Amino acid sequence: MDGLQLRKLNDYKSNVSIIYNTRNMIYSIKDIECARKLFHIAYLASFKSGETKMNYYCGITNDLSCRKEQHKVEEFIKTIECDSFKTSSAIEKMLEEEGFNVGKSAGHGRKDSVFVYMYKIVPGMTCESLND
Repeated sequence: MDGLQLRKLNDYKSNVSIIYNTRNMIYSIKDIECARKLFHIAYLASFKSGETKMNYYCGITNDLSCRKEQHKVEEFIKTIECDSFKTSSAIEKMLEEEGFNVGKSAGHGRKDSVFVYMYKIVPGMTCESLND
């Protein structure tokens, strides 16, 4: 399996067990709650006093390297690869509902946009909606 480690994550509240690999692949729309938790943990690990979730931009893309360059970001706080645009779009919408900054057009990425990402907004970065 090209050197990937599989890991099992249990969600005891909803009795859901999912398998994800070291690339953080989220395999189905049912795993949105797991994605929410992964992004929330990443947010808490990066959070500094005085910040809000609006200081963190979340989006979807089909090309993480290109998106980093377009947003002028050194690194993403969190990225996950989803099984489909439907899943990535649903996760982005959920992150918007959680209060994160998603720009003006959440869920309107290209149909091959399967990566969801988050970064902290700092001066010089752009967070307006960009087309793939």
